[in-house]
Parts: sequence; C-alpha cells; structure tokens
Amino acid sequence: MRKAITFMQSAASLYDRDITPARVVEISGIFPDKDVADTMAAIRRGTMAAARSQTQSIIASGYAVNGVLERLTDAVVADAGLASEAKASIVEKIAVAEKRLVDGADEELQLLDVLAHAARAAVGVKIPADKERLIFM
Repeated sequence: MRKAITFMQSAASLYDRDITPARVVEISGIFPDKDVADTMAAIRRGTMAAARSQTQSIIASGYAVNGVLERLTDAVVADAGLASEAKASIVEKIAVAEKRLVDGADEELQLLDVLAHAARAAVGVKIPADKERLIFM
C-alpha cells in the first residue's frame, strides 16, 4: 500500500496531477509490455545484431535487468511460436543469468548473453549444455 501511495505522489508531482495508468507504470520502473514485445521480436529475428541492439536499448532506458528477465520469462513461456525445447533452454539461461546477477555480474553482459542465447534457441540452433547447469543439478 505504501509503495502504491509513493507512486501516486511521484506521478502527481511529476505530471502536475494529470495522472494516467501509463504514467504510473512508467514511474514504477516496470518493464513495459511494448518493450517486452520488442524484445521478443528481436529474439525471433535470431541474429546477434538484433540481440545487441535490444540490449543497448534496454540498458539505455534504465530498466533493472532483474525485472526485464522476469517479464521476459513470462513472455517466453506464453509464446506459442517457440518450440518447447527453445523455451526450456531460454528459461534455463535466464535462471543462470539471475544467479550471476546475484553474484555481482555486469547487468548488460548478462542481458546480452540471455538475448543472444534466446535468439539462437528461437531459430532452432542446438546449444550445448552450459557448465553453469551443474549449479542447478
């Protein structure tokens, strides 16, 4: 409740009491649906250039990578166009990246790693098992 009130107060002070749901979402720092869709489109392109471009865009926007990965996980699982193997591979890579972030890894590098891996998995490239897999077994 306190967090919601803080968001509303921030929106009121920034937007001179002209508060809309979109502005409250913007203030909250949640990775927006449009950006989630753009990220999934970059993944479906299956190129490193698309992954790099989307990573730079997300980092420049200032979103927390943990929040981006959370929203990306939901989008990947819900995407009917991705094969089950690709979904499993991508979600597993996201889990590894989240662990690395907790350990203090660079956010931009982890996001780039996830998006590049996801792009390859989305177009059907078979990816060998990651050594990090041992952490979860």
